[in-house]
Amino acid sequence: LNNSLIHAYAKCGSLDLCKRVFDEMDSRDVVSWNSMLKAYSLHGQVDSILPVFERMDIKPDSATFIAILSACSHAGRVEEGMKIFRSMFEKPETLPQLNHYACVIDMLGRAERFAEAEEVIKQMPMSPDAVVWSALLGSCRKHGNTKLGKVAADKLKELEPTSSLSYIQMSNIYSAEGSFNEADKSRKEMERWRVRKEPGLSWTEIGNKVHE
Repeated sequence: LNNSLIHAYAKCGSLDLCKRVFDEMDSRDVVSWNSMLKAYSLHGQVDSILPVFERMDIKPDSATFIAILSACSHAGRVEEGMKIFRSMFEKPETLPQLNHYACVIDMLGRAERFAEAEEVIKQMPMSPDAVVWSALLGSCRKHGNTKLGKVAADKLKELEPTSSLSYIQMSNIYSAEGSFNEADKSRKEMERWRVRKEPGLSWTEIGNKVHE
């Protein structure tokens, strides 16, 4: 019940109430700690989430690190996030999995630290999945990194050939830099392969031209 209350208060933005419920708990398991960490993570409260993590008196699990890395990513706290990420290699039971790598790529990409993001991908002990490449592609679109964005988009097409994400993101990247012919090619390639545009994704409108 207390964990559910923390979750509900977090969704409403009532972090003080989350903390009160958490502090008044007689005993806490990893779910309890993660609930509090996720509450702070949801609102990018890195200065609050790190002390809670340091206070944990039980072994963290995969969800623990997801919450912390996500908070660092959204708050732009790359150094703290990378320190946490590196600490995961110290014990076999906390070795990073694909979802942790996706968080790190998102964090580095948001900060335009693309060389580091590429290096992390190269050193992954498993093949990057669509979530990892999507995180990189999203950051490339945001910061206009066409070259690396094309690499990520091509990888994403290999993994998810029926997804429209790679086509639309690249079209938007090309449009943003004024390469409208390339943007049109991306759209036509999508049509040629009969890939349907997914709900929630859209083309970019620039000036008087609508890139549908």
